[in-house]
Amino acid sequence: MQHETGHGDGESQLKPKLVESLVEDGCFVDQVQVGESHMTVLTTEGEVLTTGAGSYGRLGNFDTVDQLYLEPVELLTSASGVIQIAGGKSFTLALTNDGVVYGWGRNHKGQLGTGLGLAVDMYAMQAVPEPIEADELLGRKVTKIAAGHSHAACVRKLPSQNCCEIFDHVSQCHFLFVLTHHVVYRSLLEESFSSGVLRNILSLTVLLTSSTHKL
Repeated sequence: MQHETGHGDGESQLKPKLVESLVEDGCFVDQVQVGESHMTVLTTEGEVLTTGAGSYGRLGNFDTVDQLYLEPVELLTSASGVIQIAGGKSFTLALTNDGVVYGWGRNHKGQLGTGLGLAVDMYAMQAVPEPIEADELLGRKVTKIAAGHSHAACVRKLPSQNCCEIFDHVSQCHFLFVLTHHVVYRSLLEESFSSGVLRNILSLTVLLTSSTHKL
């Protein structure tokens, strides 16, 4: 058992159970992301907490030791301005209010967007949050992030006030969106993408359709 529920006892739970440590610490939760063997929480104060399996650095705290309880990710304090989290099987992404995306955890498929692509191996990992500084993100503010099993995607703002673009880290796909009357019209700029990426893109499309006023 790898303690991903954050209760500290390593026991499976057959029904919902309050994570009492959050109550004791006075933490209110804004978002929760669950991977295969870890959990990440974003509090209303902008603090990022993780628990569960530490392998591949998925907890973001320099180590690969499992954690019984939700513990802060030391490099992402409330001053970092994290506004969204997303993650896959064994990695996590965090988006800040200034449009910077941080990634940590397993990177064997290039899912962290560090540009290593197929050069990474099955043991590739990032043990602490690292800002993603891909050329495709230079000069563009990321507004949304999403992740699947072993891939990630983001929405980035274009100079036009009515356009935004989706970029997938793994397949290097670009999708252009024009926002009109809260409806998103999709224009495919490159057609080579996997079904997994497509599912992620479609989920982002739904997300954008319901919240275009926030972009």
